[in-house]
Amino acid sequence: MLVVRKYIYFTWIIFLFAWLLFVNGCNQKKSDKIVAKVGEYDIMQSDFVERYEDFLIQTGIKDNFPSRKQVVNSMIAEVLLGKYDDNKSITSNKEYIIEKKWLKDQAVLAYLKDQEVYAKINVTDKETRNAFLRSNQKLNVSHLYAATESEINELYQLLQIGVSFETLAKQTFTDSTLRNNGGNLGFITWGDMEPEFEEKAYSMKVGEISKPIKTKHGFSIIKLNKKVTRPLLTENEYLNKKDKFKQVIRLRKRKPAEKLYVNSIVNFEEIKFNKKAIDEIWQSVQLKINRGLEKISNKNLLEKCIEYKNTVYSIGEVLKEINAIPTYHLVKIKSEENLKTVMKGIVLKDRLKKIADEKGYTTNKYVLKKYNKMKTNLFMKYKISEIIKDANIPDSLVFGFYKKHPDFFSTHNKMNVQEILVKEKQLAKTILNKIRNGAKFSVLAKKYSKRKLTAERGGVIGLAPVAKYGSLKDLFWGSKINKILGPIKVNNYYGIFKVIAKEKSKPVSFEKAKNIAEMAVKFKLKNELLKKYIEKLKTKTKVEVFDKIIGSTKILAISNK
Repeated sequence: MLVVRKYIYFTWIIFLFAWLLFVNGCNQKKSDKIVAKVGEYDIMQSDFVERYEDFLIQTGIKDNFPSRKQVVNSMIAEVLLGKYDDNKSITSNKEYIIEKKWLKDQAVLAYLKDQEVYAKINVTDKETRNAFLRSNQKLNVSHLYAATESEINELYQLLQIGVSFETLAKQTFTDSTLRNNGGNLGFITWGDMEPEFEEKAYSMKVGEISKPIKTKHGFSIIKLNKKVTRPLLTENEYLNKKDKFKQVIRLRKRKPAEKLYVNSIVNFEEIKFNKKAIDEIWQSVQLKINRGLEKISNKNLLEKCIEYKNTVYSIGEVLKEINAIPTYHLVKIKSEENLKTVMKGIVLKDRLKKIADEKGYTTNKYVLKKYNKMKTNLFMKYKISEIIKDANIPDSLVFGFYKKHPDFFSTHNKMNVQEILVKEKQLAKTILNKIRNGAKFSVLAKKYSKRKLTAERGGVIGLAPVAKYGSLKDLFWGSKINKILGPIKVNNYYGIFKVIAKEKSKPVSFEKAKNIAEMAVKFKLKNELLKKYIEKLKTKTKVEVFDKIIGSTKILAISNK
């Protein structure tokens, strides 16, 4: 009898709990008011609150009624454009479909990263105290920089045999200040430099020289000249700032944690490539980019392309993944090495998606919510672009813009340069001497230059805008025709150059510039054109806005924190 009573009591508790949840749910729905009606669609208060709070976080502005109305108007515009306009050209657009699928994968992988990497980052009290101490210290440091590991190791060996830091700085830096002050960066504080650089610098003793360290932009050797600590640091001051330091440390730990997690999923060194398949796919990718092909195909679809552990990816499977990459990402594949990196990404993505499926992340409500937001933003990007493109602009406005901006509608300064690029500095000097002794530049370029494309043309790059030459543009433009320049260090090469032709900027006729001028005017009038288009849709669809509800809606004081 006692067991039966316990069972009845337990069942009653469950029933009561379920009833409370139901009543609470009904009350929440009842309290969720309508802030605007667009045709048969209602914009709910809860959706507005979520959107508006995001807006406050992103902009940092204080809550005010005009901003509330601005967000509601944006939501109204989305409904009008998405539900009450002809969008067949967008929904049938192949690139739009590819991007939409890509966003779904990104939403899933981002959530996986949050749960499996970021959520598991721990920050100890020791770490926050260490950060607090370092934030109250100033370090005077010098450094030697190199783009490659071999170069930095060479500099370190020279330091080991007694060559001074100052001498090596003179040889290493092109910047006159660093060259003349021994690579001294002055005083730095916590947060000024890259985490890898700071971690090493703050752990050193005064006068100590570090071993080479890798940073985001290359490699450095650090010398700590001086350390100054602010006196009278109190426990109360630390406790007041502890949460802030914890947040900063968590952010700093993200990249290393990501790297550690990725390396635990895939050992990239063990991925094997079929060179012949890589060459074929590389040619196909170039055709897709250069000719704007919708899809890459290949006759050897079943041939092995990548092998990792017990998994084999055929050319067909790899092409399927590459065809699913949006064009704006695809154009970043500039070489076969880039392509191999993409293929490594395919192997990694394959394994991450399996983990996401196993953990239920693919159908997680937060992921789907995030994806819906991303999808809306994507649609609006395409829709606004379509509206602007199809808008009619008077020729008088376009011509007026053309006349007002003559510099904008002129050709670039151009020049044609001949180059010889080699790996060794001494070889560059030898080639330079041969040129000075009468050897032909073009013959030496064909024989020695490492850039095959220009070497085949005797080192001739071809007429190109001055900006193409980057940091060397001013040197080249200021040089006399046929004057030999070099050797000049360019990335990992030593170059000898000769400017063989220059072409100064000249105006472009209105007929040739009209399309660009029209696009520029449309971009300038974008908001006005969009507003006019939406107002036109409103004449065909009933729109009601409830200002009283918008004004009285409670918003978290996020922007005032």
